[in-house]
Amino acid sequence: MIVSEKKLENARIELDIEVPEADVEKEYEKVFDNIQKNAKIDGFRKGKVPREIIIKRFKGSADVEVAENIVKAAYLDALQEKDLRPISEPDIKFDNNIERTKPFKFNIKFDIAPTVELGEYKKISVKENEVKIDNSDIERELQSLRERYATVSRKEKGEPAEKGNYVRAEIKRIDSTDKSETSDPEPQTISLILGKDKTENDFSEDIIGMKVDDEKEVIKKYPKDYSVKELAGQKVRFLLKVIEISNLTLPELDDEFAKDLGNFSNLEDVRKKLKEDFENFSKDKIKKLVNSELMNKIIDNSKFDLPESIIKSEMESITARFESGMGLQSGGINELFTSGALKKDEFLAKIREEALKNIQATLILVEIAKIENLKPSEEKYKEIIASYSTKVNKTVDEVEKIIEQNGTKENIENDLLLNSAAELIYNNAVIKKLKAVSFEELQKL
Repeated sequence: MIVSEKKLENARIELDIEVPEADVEKEYEKVFDNIQKNAKIDGFRKGKVPREIIIKRFKGSADVEVAENIVKAAYLDALQEKDLRPISEPDIKFDNNIERTKPFKFNIKFDIAPTVELGEYKKISVKENEVKIDNSDIERELQSLRERYATVSRKEKGEPAEKGNYVRAEIKRIDSTDKSETSDPEPQTISLILGKDKTENDFSEDIIGMKVDDEKEVIKKYPKDYSVKELAGQKVRFLLKVIEISNLTLPELDDEFAKDLGNFSNLEDVRKKLKEDFENFSKDKIKKLVNSELMNKIIDNSKFDLPESIIKSEMESITARFESGMGLQSGGINELFTSGALKKDEFLAKIREEALKNIQATLILVEIAKIENLKPSEEKYKEIIASYSTKVNKTVDEVEKIIEQNGTKENIENDLLLNSAAELIYNNAVIKKLKAVSFEELQKL
């Protein structure tokens, strides 16, 4: 057997395989032997049909079976000879039709595991934010909690909306520049407390004074750096309709309110807990922002050979998580494409970029773990088990038994290994501290 190997782009291998005439003949003999033993033809006993009749009658099916048998065996032999490990189904093409008197040639393509040529991952320069949490952040959150626990009473239909009211309204863009749209867009329902927010997308000032069922055309001008790409830098006309107006009666900000929130003795305990939560949130977010920038720099300095099959698989996983988060059944994303709620090309381009980053980051962390000879931390593993046992109200032994039954210990250890690699990158980075930002500013980063 002659095997020639060619390395293609995107971690793909091409094999040209030629099986000699003698091996083709041997396989034909085996196939015809088996057919002859089991053939039932009128006038002949089972297993006694003459060979020439078998060959004439069953040549077509024999050709197919011989080709399949030879391809399967030759493919496995070629993988062993070339020490290759496919990660995708092979794409097989025949160079010629199989014949007993000729060598049989065929072509196989398949993906192999992705590779990374790792760039520099130590001493990378990044900037890190600091955050200043002050009393105004705590009081703002307390106000939000009061609103969450407020008593809501609907206003009479003829009463106008006032600052502090809770309002539900419908908005519909009425200046769409997309001429391909043949039907009016569906209105969106928004809910807001009038006067609470001051953003480009706040309709409070437009709604104040309106009554239930009132309609009004409003114009919003969005800055060029607005977070919603379709609205950035545009002047947009909306049709606004009020559906419901309600008064909010907020609970008193006192120790009794603190007790209603949970296991708190007084309002000061709530303030302490909020500050602790904000500090933990800030620490985690800042670390994630820095780690993301570090990873992006390592990705830019590294080279990857990624098979399309892995990218496609990761895109499918991201889409499945998106559907689950949206409460959609599998494949429900297509409904959003059809309705125009999502633009298919933009969505696929976005998740492809996300899939690439996910795969590249994982390859980098795995490679660093190998180079640095990192091991999963037993202490961290025990911490995860203990934390999970508290959440599910089971003993540590019970949780470990569940993990053993599910076979998920290796997954946990792999995650710990990747976390260790990420921690190594962070600990070896050259970090420049920036001027402290407010908690509100940090949330927007």
